[in-house]
Amino acid sequence: MPKDVTFQNRGVQIAAHLYLPNTFQEDRKYPALVGIHPAGGVKEQTIGLYAQQLAAHDFVVLVYDSSYQGASGGEPRLLEDPTTRVEDARCAAGFLTTQSFVDTERMGVFGVCAGGGYALAVAQTERRFKAVAGVSATPMGEAARRFFGNPIPPAEQIKSLEAAAAARTATANGADPVYIPFVPERPEDINDSTPTMLRDGYDYYRTPRGQHPNSKGRFLMTSMDKMLAFSTFQLLPTLFTQPLLLIAGNEADTKIYSDEAYALCEGPKELFVVKDATHIALYDKPEYLPSASQQYNSNKETMASTRLRVETRINHGIAQDMVLSLIVGSQAAALVDVPPQAKELVPWIRSNTNVPLVAIFATHFHPDHYFAAHFILESFPNANLYATEKTVALINDIIEGKTAFWKSALGDENIASSPKIPKPFPSTFLSLPGDDIVHLLGPVNGDSPEQTMFWIPPSKH
Repeated sequence: MPKDVTFQNRGVQIAAHLYLPNTFQEDRKYPALVGIHPAGGVKEQTIGLYAQQLAAHDFVVLVYDSSYQGASGGEPRLLEDPTTRVEDARCAAGFLTTQSFVDTERMGVFGVCAGGGYALAVAQTERRFKAVAGVSATPMGEAARRFFGNPIPPAEQIKSLEAAAAARTATANGADPVYIPFVPERPEDINDSTPTMLRDGYDYYRTPRGQHPNSKGRFLMTSMDKMLAFSTFQLLPTLFTQPLLLIAGNEADTKIYSDEAYALCEGPKELFVVKDATHIALYDKPEYLPSASQQYNSNKETMASTRLRVETRINHGIAQDMVLSLIVGSQAAALVDVPPQAKELVPWIRSNTNVPLVAIFATHFHPDHYFAAHFILESFPNANLYATEKTVALINDIIEGKTAFWKSALGDENIASSPKIPKPFPSTFLSLPGDDIVHLLGPVNGDSPEQTMFWIPPSKH
Protein backbone atom coordinates (compact mmCIF):
# COMPACT_ATOMS: atom_id res chain seq x y z
CA MET A 1 0.00 0.00 0.00
CA PRO A 2 1.30 3.50 -0.76
CA LYS A 3 2.75 5.97 1.72
CA ASP A 4 1.19 9.43 1.95
CA VAL A 5 3.85 12.04 1.23
CA THR A 6 3.91 15.70 0.23
CA PHE A 7 6.23 18.03 -1.63
CA GLN A 8 6.12 21.66 -2.74
CA ASN A 9 5.68 23.38 -6.09
CA ARG A 10 6.31 27.12 -5.70
CA GLY A 11 4.52 27.28 -2.36
CA VAL A 12 1.69 24.88 -3.27
CA GLN A 13 1.60 21.66 -1.26
CA ILE A 14 1.32 18.61 -3.50
CA ALA A 15 -0.37 15.50 -2.07
CA ALA A 16 1.28 12.32 -3.30
CA HIS A 17 1.43 8.55 -2.89
CA LEU A 18 4.79 6.80 -2.79
CA TYR A 19 4.69 3.15 -3.88
CA LEU A 20 7.60 0.97 -2.78
CA PRO A 21 8.67 -2.42 -4.17
CA ASN A 22 7.05 -5.41 -2.47
CA THR A 23 10.47 -6.63 -1.29
CA PHE A 24 11.64 -3.14 -0.34
CA GLN A 25 14.91 -2.83 1.57
CA GLU A 26 15.94 0.58 2.91
CA ASP A 27 19.63 0.05 2.11
CA ARG A 28 19.09 -0.74 -1.59
CA LYS A 29 18.98 1.66 -4.54
CA TYR A 30 15.93 1.36 -6.79
CA PRO A 31 14.97 2.82 -10.16
CA ALA A 32 12.21 5.38 -9.68
CA LEU A 33 9.31 6.71 -11.72
CA VAL A 34 7.15 9.82 -11.53
CA GLY A 35 3.55 9.13 -12.63
CA ILE A 36 1.28 11.89 -13.99
CA HIS A 37 -2.50 11.47 -13.89
CA PRO A 38 -4.98 12.30 -16.69
CA ALA A 39 -6.72 15.67 -16.92
CA GLY A 40 -9.65 15.56 -14.52
CA GLY A 41 -8.23 12.54 -12.71
CA VAL A 42 -6.49 12.00 -9.38
CA LYS A 43 -3.70 9.81 -8.04
CA GLU A 44 -6.12 7.18 -6.69
CA GLN A 45 -7.39 6.26 -10.16
CA THR A 46 -5.63 4.78 -13.20
CA ILE A 47 -2.21 6.29 -12.47
CA GLY A 48 -2.26 4.63 -9.04
CA LEU A 49 -3.16 1.31 -10.63
CA TYR A 50 -0.12 1.53 -12.90
CA ALA A 51 1.99 2.53 -9.90
CA GLN A 52 0.93 -0.61 -8.04
CA GLN A 53 1.80 -2.77 -11.04
CA LEU A 54 5.18 -1.12 -11.50
CA ALA A 55 6.09 -1.29 -7.81
CA ALA A 56 5.59 -5.06 -8.11
CA HIS A 57 8.41 -4.95 -10.68
CA ASP A 58 10.84 -3.33 -8.19
CA PHE A 59 10.28 0.31 -9.12
CA VAL A 60 9.79 3.11 -6.61
CA VAL A 61 6.83 5.07 -8.00
CA LEU A 62 5.62 8.54 -7.00
CA VAL A 63 2.16 9.65 -8.14
CA TYR A 64 0.46 12.86 -7.05
CA ASP A 65 -2.50 15.17 -7.50
CA SER A 66 -1.57 18.11 -9.69
CA SER A 67 -1.58 21.67 -8.36
CA TYR A 68 -5.12 23.06 -7.91
CA GLN A 69 -6.66 19.57 -8.10
CA GLY A 70 -7.50 16.58 -5.92
CA ALA A 71 -6.00 16.68 -2.43
CA SER A 72 -3.26 19.11 -3.47
CA GLY A 73 -3.40 22.81 -2.64
CA GLY A 74 -3.54 25.88 -4.82
CA GLU A 75 -6.18 28.31 -6.02
CA PRO A 76 -8.25 28.58 -8.14
CA ARG A 77 -9.51 25.03 -7.84
CA LEU A 78 -9.71 22.81 -10.94
CA LEU A 79 -7.35 24.95 -12.98
CA GLU A 80 -5.72 22.90 -15.76
CA ASP A 81 -2.49 24.77 -16.40
CA PRO A 82 -0.05 22.81 -18.61
CA THR A 83 2.97 24.85 -17.54
CA THR A 84 2.22 24.19 -13.86
CA ARG A 85 1.58 20.52 -14.61
CA VAL A 86 5.07 20.30 -16.11
CA GLU A 87 6.53 22.03 -13.05
CA ASP A 88 4.67 19.58 -10.76
CA ALA A 89 6.55 16.72 -12.43
CA ARG A 90 9.84 18.56 -12.11
CA CYS A 91 9.21 19.06 -8.37
CA ALA A 92 8.27 15.38 -8.05
CA ALA A 93 11.68 14.48 -9.46
CA GLY A 94 13.23 16.75 -6.85
CA PHE A 95 11.36 14.91 -4.10
CA LEU A 96 12.64 11.55 -5.34
CA THR A 97 16.23 12.77 -5.21
CA THR A 98 15.84 13.29 -1.45
CA GLN A 99 15.03 9.62 -0.87
CA SER A 100 18.13 7.59 0.04
CA PHE A 101 16.80 4.45 -1.66
CA VAL A 102 16.31 6.08 -5.09
CA ASP A 103 18.96 5.66 -7.78
CA THR A 104 18.91 9.20 -9.17
CA GLU A 105 20.64 8.03 -12.36
CA ARG A 106 17.68 5.74 -13.11
CA MET A 107 14.66 8.03 -12.84
CA GLY A 108 11.90 8.10 -15.44
CA VAL A 109 8.53 9.73 -15.99
CA PHE A 110 5.28 8.27 -17.32
CA GLY A 111 1.68 9.33 -17.62
CA VAL A 112 -1.78 8.33 -18.76
CA CYS A 113 -3.82 10.43 -21.23
CA ALA A 114 -2.91 14.09 -20.64
CA GLY A 115 -0.36 12.81 -18.13
CA GLY A 116 1.41 11.07 -20.99
CA GLY A 117 1.47 14.34 -22.90
CA TYR A 118 2.91 16.15 -19.89
CA ALA A 119 5.54 13.40 -19.50
CA LEU A 120 6.68 14.10 -23.07
CA ALA A 121 6.70 17.83 -22.36
CA VAL A 122 8.66 17.83 -19.10
CA ALA A 123 11.32 15.41 -20.35
CA GLN A 124 12.37 17.85 -23.06
CA THR A 125 13.94 20.15 -20.47
CA GLU A 126 14.14 17.99 -17.31
CA ARG A 127 17.27 15.92 -17.88
CA ARG A 128 16.95 14.03 -14.59
CA PHE A 129 14.36 11.89 -16.37
CA LYS A 130 16.33 9.22 -18.24
CA ALA A 131 13.35 7.48 -19.88
CA VAL A 132 9.75 8.39 -20.75
CA ALA A 133 6.52 6.45 -21.28
CA GLY A 134 2.93 7.35 -22.07
CA VAL A 135 -0.31 5.36 -22.13
CA SER A 136 -2.98 6.81 -24.44
CA ALA A 137 -0.78 9.92 -24.42
CA THR A 138 -2.71 13.09 -25.24
CA PRO A 139 -0.92 16.46 -25.58
CA MET A 140 -3.28 19.06 -24.13
CA GLY A 141 -2.23 21.98 -26.33
CA GLU A 142 -2.34 20.02 -29.56
CA ALA A 143 -5.66 18.42 -28.53
CA ALA A 144 -7.14 21.87 -27.84
CA ARG A 145 -6.16 22.96 -31.35
CA ARG A 146 -6.69 19.63 -33.13
CA PHE A 147 -9.46 17.57 -31.52
CA PHE A 148 -8.58 13.92 -32.22
CA GLY A 149 -6.39 15.22 -35.04
CA ASN A 150 -9.11 17.33 -36.65
CA PRO A 151 -7.99 21.00 -36.83
CA ILE A 152 -10.21 23.45 -34.96
CA PRO A 153 -10.55 26.62 -37.08
CA PRO A 154 -8.74 29.66 -35.65
CA ALA A 155 -12.06 31.49 -35.39
CA GLU A 156 -13.35 28.77 -33.04
CA GLN A 157 -10.16 28.91 -30.99
CA ILE A 158 -10.57 32.68 -30.65
CA LYS A 159 -14.15 32.16 -29.45
CA SER A 160 -12.77 29.91 -26.70
CA LEU A 161 -10.24 32.58 -25.74
CA GLU A 162 -12.96 35.22 -25.62
CA ALA A 163 -15.09 32.96 -23.42
CA ALA A 164 -12.12 32.45 -21.09
CA ALA A 165 -11.55 36.20 -20.91
CA ALA A 166 -15.23 36.84 -20.15
CA ALA A 167 -15.19 34.19 -17.42
CA ARG A 168 -12.08 35.73 -15.92
CA THR A 169 -13.71 39.19 -15.83
CA ALA A 170 -16.93 37.82 -14.37
CA THR A 171 -15.08 35.96 -11.62
CA ALA A 172 -13.07 39.07 -10.75
CA ASN A 173 -16.37 40.87 -10.26
CA GLY A 174 -17.87 38.28 -7.94
CA ALA A 175 -19.51 35.76 -10.28
CA ASP A 176 -19.20 32.02 -9.75
CA PRO A 177 -16.44 30.24 -11.71
CA VAL A 178 -17.38 28.66 -15.05
CA TYR A 179 -16.39 25.02 -15.61
CA ILE A 180 -16.14 22.77 -18.66
CA PRO A 181 -16.62 18.98 -18.27
CA PHE A 182 -13.85 16.71 -19.53
CA VAL A 183 -16.38 13.90 -20.07
CA PRO A 184 -20.20 13.80 -20.22
CA GLU A 185 -21.76 14.36 -16.82
CA ARG A 186 -25.04 12.47 -17.41
CA PRO A 187 -26.10 9.51 -19.58
CA GLU A 188 -28.44 11.81 -21.51
CA ASP A 189 -25.41 13.87 -22.58
CA ILE A 190 -24.26 10.89 -24.69
CA ASN A 191 -25.60 10.35 -28.21
CA ASP A 192 -24.63 8.55 -31.42
CA SER A 193 -22.11 11.26 -32.31
CA THR A 194 -20.27 11.16 -28.97
CA PRO A 195 -16.64 10.04 -29.54
CA THR A 196 -15.68 6.69 -28.05
CA MET A 197 -13.18 8.29 -25.67
CA LEU A 198 -15.86 10.54 -24.15
CA ARG A 199 -18.44 7.74 -24.07
CA ASP A 200 -15.98 5.45 -22.28
CA GLY A 201 -14.84 8.38 -20.15
CA TYR A 202 -18.34 8.67 -18.69
CA ASP A 203 -18.25 4.98 -17.78
CA TYR A 204 -14.89 5.35 -16.06
CA TYR A 205 -15.18 8.70 -14.30
CA ARG A 206 -18.92 8.88 -13.55
CA THR A 207 -19.65 5.32 -12.36
CA PRO A 208 -18.25 3.13 -9.57
CA ARG A 209 -15.82 1.63 -12.09
CA GLY A 210 -13.32 4.43 -11.55
CA GLN A 211 -14.99 7.42 -9.89
CA HIS A 212 -13.37 9.06 -6.88
CA PRO A 213 -14.73 11.95 -4.79
CA ASN A 214 -11.64 14.07 -5.51
CA SER A 215 -11.96 13.61 -9.27
CA LYS A 216 -14.44 16.24 -10.48
CA GLY A 217 -14.05 15.55 -14.21
CA ARG A 218 -14.16 19.22 -15.16
CA PHE A 219 -11.86 22.22 -15.45
CA LEU A 220 -12.04 26.00 -15.21
CA MET A 221 -13.03 27.83 -18.37
CA THR A 222 -10.07 30.13 -17.67
CA SER A 223 -7.76 27.17 -18.39
CA MET A 224 -8.48 27.46 -22.11
CA ASP A 225 -6.00 30.26 -22.83
CA LYS A 226 -3.23 28.29 -21.13
CA MET A 227 -4.01 25.10 -23.04
CA LEU A 228 -4.31 26.78 -26.44
CA ALA A 229 -0.93 28.50 -25.96
CA PHE A 230 0.88 25.30 -24.89
CA SER A 231 2.76 22.91 -27.17
CA THR A 232 4.09 19.46 -26.36
CA PHE A 233 5.25 18.61 -29.87
CA GLN A 234 7.08 21.76 -30.99
CA LEU A 235 10.51 20.88 -29.58
CA LEU A 236 10.29 17.08 -29.62
CA PRO A 237 12.58 16.73 -32.70
CA THR A 238 15.37 18.79 -31.10
CA LEU A 239 15.27 18.56 -27.30
CA PHE A 240 13.74 15.12 -26.65
CA THR A 241 16.51 12.51 -26.69
CA GLN A 242 15.57 9.99 -23.97
CA PRO A 243 14.31 6.47 -24.73
CA LEU A 244 10.56 6.64 -25.33
CA LEU A 245 7.78 4.08 -24.94
CA LEU A 246 4.30 4.94 -26.21
CA ILE A 247 1.39 2.57 -25.56
CA ALA A 248 -1.90 3.05 -27.42
CA GLY A 249 -4.93 0.98 -28.32
CA ASN A 250 -5.50 0.43 -32.01
CA GLU A 251 -9.15 1.45 -31.45
CA ALA A 252 -8.27 4.66 -29.56
CA ASP A 253 -9.49 8.00 -30.95
CA THR A 254 -6.25 9.45 -29.56
CA LYS A 255 -3.80 7.01 -31.21
CA ILE A 256 -3.08 9.72 -33.78
CA TYR A 257 -1.20 11.66 -31.08
CA SER A 258 1.02 8.67 -30.25
CA ASP A 259 1.70 8.18 -33.97
CA GLU A 260 2.70 11.83 -34.31
CA ALA A 261 4.93 11.87 -31.21
CA TYR A 262 6.63 8.67 -32.35
CA ALA A 263 7.38 10.21 -35.75
CA LEU A 264 8.77 13.42 -34.23
CA CYS A 265 11.18 11.82 -31.75
CA GLU A 266 14.63 10.96 -33.08
CA GLY A 267 16.06 8.83 -30.26
CA PRO A 268 15.40 5.24 -29.13
CA LYS A 269 11.65 4.67 -29.29
CA GLU A 270 8.88 2.11 -29.36
CA LEU A 271 5.17 2.39 -30.15
CA PHE A 272 3.39 -0.58 -28.60
CA VAL A 273 -0.14 -1.00 -29.97
CA VAL A 274 -2.64 -2.97 -27.86
CA LYS A 275 -5.04 -4.88 -30.08
CA ASP A 276 -8.76 -4.06 -29.73
CA ALA A 277 -8.14 -1.50 -26.95
CA THR A 278 -9.72 1.96 -26.84
CA HIS A 279 -8.25 5.02 -25.11
CA ILE A 280 -10.02 4.47 -21.79
CA ALA A 281 -9.70 0.66 -21.89
CA LEU A 282 -6.01 1.06 -21.05
CA TYR A 283 -6.95 2.84 -17.81
CA ASP A 284 -8.02 -0.30 -15.97
CA LYS A 285 -9.34 -3.14 -18.14
CA PRO A 286 -7.69 -6.34 -16.86
CA GLU A 287 -7.47 -7.90 -20.32
CA TYR A 288 -5.27 -5.01 -21.52
CA LEU A 289 -3.45 -3.76 -18.44
CA PRO A 290 -0.92 -6.61 -18.16
CA SER A 291 0.19 -5.97 -21.76
CA ALA A 292 0.72 -2.30 -21.03
CA SER A 293 2.45 -2.67 -17.65
CA GLN A 294 4.77 -5.39 -18.96
CA GLN A 295 6.02 -3.00 -21.63
CA TYR A 296 7.15 -0.58 -18.91
CA ASN A 297 9.11 -3.45 -17.44
CA SER A 298 10.55 -4.86 -20.67
CA ASN A 299 14.07 -4.81 -19.29
CA LYS A 300 13.07 -7.00 -16.34
CA GLU A 301 11.61 -10.46 -16.05
CA THR A 302 8.19 -10.59 -17.70
CA MET A 303 5.28 -11.07 -15.32
CA ALA A 304 1.91 -12.24 -16.59
CA SER A 305 -1.25 -11.59 -14.63
CA THR A 306 -2.72 -14.60 -12.85
CA ARG A 307 -6.21 -15.38 -11.66
CA LEU A 308 -7.11 -14.76 -8.05
CA ARG A 309 -8.60 -17.45 -5.84
CA VAL A 310 -11.41 -16.56 -3.40
CA GLU A 311 -12.15 -18.62 -0.29
CA THR A 312 -15.37 -17.89 1.61
CA ARG A 313 -16.47 -18.70 5.16
CA ILE A 314 -19.76 -18.25 7.00
CA ASN A 315 -19.37 -17.36 10.66
CA HIS A 316 -22.23 -18.21 13.04
CA GLY A 317 -22.81 -17.43 16.65
CA ILE A 318 -22.24 -14.28 18.64
CA ALA A 319 -23.70 -11.79 16.19
CA GLN A 320 -25.61 -12.29 12.97
CA ASP A 321 -24.20 -14.74 10.46
CA MET A 322 -21.42 -13.16 8.45
CA VAL A 323 -19.92 -14.15 5.12
CA LEU A 324 -16.26 -13.24 4.82
CA SER A 325 -13.85 -13.72 1.93
CA LEU A 326 -10.14 -14.38 1.58
CA ILE A 327 -8.73 -13.16 -1.74
CA VAL A 328 -5.59 -15.19 -2.47
CA GLY A 329 -3.07 -14.14 -5.09
CA SER A 330 0.24 -15.52 -6.24
CA GLN A 331 2.28 -13.36 -3.84
CA ALA A 332 -0.15 -11.87 -1.31
CA ALA A 333 -3.67 -12.15 0.11
CA ALA A 334 -6.40 -9.85 1.41
CA LEU A 335 -9.23 -10.51 3.87
CA VAL A 336 -12.68 -8.96 3.46
CA ASP A 337 -14.40 -8.44 6.85
CA VAL A 338 -13.45 -9.77 10.29
CA PRO A 339 -16.08 -11.52 12.45
CA PRO A 340 -16.20 -11.25 16.25
CA GLN A 341 -14.78 -14.80 16.43
CA ALA A 342 -11.51 -13.65 14.88
CA LYS A 343 -9.41 -16.06 16.97
CA GLU A 344 -11.00 -18.94 15.06
CA LEU A 345 -10.18 -17.24 11.79
CA VAL A 346 -6.38 -17.32 12.12
CA PRO A 347 -5.92 -21.07 11.50
CA TRP A 348 -8.47 -20.92 8.67
CA ILE A 349 -6.47 -18.19 6.92
CA ARG A 350 -3.22 -20.11 7.36
CA SER A 351 -4.77 -23.31 6.02
CA ASN A 352 -5.97 -21.53 2.88
CA THR A 353 -2.86 -19.60 1.88
CA ASN A 354 0.90 -19.66 2.30
CA VAL A 355 1.40 -16.11 0.97
CA PRO A 356 1.47 -13.04 3.26
CA LEU A 357 -1.78 -11.40 4.32
CA VAL A 358 -1.24 -7.73 3.42
CA ALA A 359 -4.68 -6.14 3.78
CA ILE A 360 -7.90 -6.49 5.78
CA PHE A 361 -11.02 -4.60 4.67
CA ALA A 362 -14.14 -3.65 6.61
CA THR A 363 -16.98 -3.40 4.10
CA HIS A 364 -19.04 -1.04 6.27
CA PHE A 365 -19.16 0.68 9.64
CA HIS A 366 -20.99 -1.94 11.75
CA PRO A 367 -18.60 -2.76 14.62
CA ASP A 368 -18.90 -6.55 14.32
CA HIS A 369 -17.01 -6.26 11.01
CA TYR A 370 -13.79 -4.83 12.47
CA PHE A 371 -13.85 -4.75 16.32
CA ALA A 372 -11.93 -8.04 16.57
CA ALA A 373 -9.39 -7.20 13.87
CA HIS A 374 -6.59 -6.94 16.44
CA PHE A 375 -6.47 -10.75 16.65
CA ILE A 376 -5.74 -10.96 12.92
CA LEU A 377 -3.26 -8.09 12.99
CA GLU A 378 -1.32 -9.71 15.86
CA SER A 379 -1.01 -12.93 13.88
CA PHE A 380 -0.29 -11.21 10.55
CA PRO A 381 1.78 -8.13 11.46
CA ASN A 382 2.41 -7.13 7.83
CA ALA A 383 -1.30 -6.57 7.21
CA ASN A 384 -3.10 -3.23 7.39
CA LEU A 385 -6.76 -2.66 8.28
CA TYR A 386 -8.66 -0.56 5.72
CA ALA A 387 -12.10 0.80 4.85
CA THR A 388 -13.33 3.47 2.47
CA GLU A 389 -13.01 7.10 3.56
CA LYS A 390 -16.78 7.34 4.08
CA THR A 391 -16.84 4.20 6.23
CA VAL A 392 -13.91 5.42 8.35
CA ALA A 393 -15.71 8.73 8.94
CA LEU A 394 -18.84 6.89 10.12
CA ILE A 395 -16.76 4.64 12.38
CA ASN A 396 -15.12 7.64 14.02
CA ASP A 397 -18.58 9.11 14.70
CA ILE A 398 -19.81 6.06 16.62
CA ILE A 399 -16.73 4.37 18.06
CA GLU A 400 -16.95 5.66 21.62
CA GLY A 401 -20.59 4.80 22.16
CA LYS A 402 -20.39 1.42 20.45
CA THR A 403 -17.32 0.02 22.22
CA ALA A 404 -19.02 -0.45 25.59
CA PHE A 405 -22.18 -1.89 24.03
CA TRP A 406 -20.38 -4.45 21.90
CA LYS A 407 -18.06 -5.48 24.73
CA SER A 408 -21.15 -6.36 26.78
CA ALA A 409 -22.75 -8.15 23.82
CA LEU A 410 -19.72 -10.02 22.52
CA GLY A 411 -17.60 -10.36 25.64
CA ASP A 412 -14.38 -8.71 26.77
CA GLU A 413 -12.38 -11.58 25.30
CA ASN A 414 -13.52 -10.70 21.76
CA ILE A 415 -13.27 -6.90 21.80
CA ALA A 416 -10.16 -4.82 22.45
CA SER A 417 -10.36 -2.01 25.01
CA SER A 418 -9.43 0.41 22.21
CA PRO A 419 -10.53 -1.22 18.95
CA LYS A 420 -8.34 -0.68 15.92
CA ILE A 421 -9.78 1.93 13.55
CA PRO A 422 -9.39 1.16 9.83
CA LYS A 423 -7.22 3.43 7.72
CA PRO A 424 -8.91 5.13 4.75
CA PHE A 425 -8.12 3.07 1.66
CA PRO A 426 -6.71 5.49 -0.93
CA SER A 427 -7.99 3.90 -4.13
CA THR A 428 -10.94 2.41 -6.03
CA PHE A 429 -9.05 -0.79 -6.80
CA LEU A 430 -6.76 -3.32 -5.17
CA SER A 431 -3.86 -4.85 -7.07
CA LEU A 432 -2.18 -7.78 -5.37
CA PRO A 433 1.34 -8.27 -6.80
CA GLY A 434 1.32 -10.24 -10.03
CA ASP A 435 -2.44 -10.72 -10.15
CA ASP A 436 -5.63 -9.40 -11.67
CA ILE A 437 -7.27 -6.22 -10.38
CA VAL A 438 -9.96 -6.20 -7.70
CA HIS A 439 -12.37 -3.28 -8.05
CA LEU A 440 -13.94 -1.65 -4.99
CA LEU A 441 -17.52 -0.72 -5.88
CA GLY A 442 -19.68 1.51 -3.81
CA PRO A 443 -21.28 2.88 -1.89
CA VAL A 444 -24.03 0.27 -2.35
CA ASN A 445 -27.03 -0.47 -0.17
CA GLY A 446 -26.50 -3.57 1.96
CA ASP A 447 -26.18 -3.93 5.72
CA SER A 448 -25.54 -0.18 5.62
CA PRO A 449 -25.94 2.46 2.92
CA GLU A 450 -22.17 2.95 2.46
CA GLN A 451 -21.26 -0.71 2.02
CA THR A 452 -18.36 -1.62 -0.30
CA MET A 453 -18.44 -4.51 -2.75
CA PHE A 454 -15.34 -6.24 -4.16
CA TRP A 455 -15.49 -7.25 -7.84
CA ILE A 456 -12.99 -9.39 -9.73
CA PRO A 457 -13.71 -9.00 -13.47
CA PRO A 458 -13.85 -12.20 -15.52
CA SER A 459 -10.54 -13.03 -17.18
CA LYS A 460 -10.14 -12.69 -20.97
CA HIS A 461 -6.55 -13.91 -21.22
